[in-house]
Amino acid sequence: MSDLIQWEKHLYTRVGKVEAINLAQRVLDCPEQNLSPLIDIIIKGKPPANAKAAWVFRQLSSMDTKLVANTYDQIIPTLNKLKPDAIKRDLLKVILNAGFDEEHAGQLATDCLLYLQSPSMAVAVKYNSMLILDRISKLWPEIEREYHMILEGMMDHETKSFKRQAQKRLLKSK
Repeated sequence: MSDLIQWEKHLYTRVGKVEAINLAQRVLDCPEQNLSPLIDIIIKGKPPANAKAAWVFRQLSSMDTKLVANTYDQIIPTLNKLKPDAIKRDLLKVILNAGFDEEHAGQLATDCLLYLQSPSMAVAVKYNSMLILDRISKLWPEIEREYHMILEGMMDHETKSFKRQAQKRLLKSK
């Protein structure tokens, strides 16, 4: 528990990019001691510490994708419940960076399709969801039709950048 308290205390202070990289390196240096508290803060912590922990985790994903991927059984089932959207954005980027296997594709597809349809979801989360769904469509071509129907239905209600990204995907499939 003391590790968790130390991490939370540290994350409540200002965490810039250099500090996030240093914290990620700390996890990498001793994952058996530091990874679990970091994951606990992402999943159970309160803002802003949980969002900062997700950012540290994102930095970690660029250092050791295998270590990060080994946490998917904890992270992916809780992804839909995490707030604020910045956490979802960072964790989706982690998943994009580290990759995912077919075992996790079903839950990711469900969550990403929900994110695309949510009017209140941040555009960055929707964009990362599209990137993940692009990859899942290669594993499971049958999901592409539902994915594209959702994109087509959203075109009137989204930002110009979102529309442009959605149109690229729709044109690619024709």
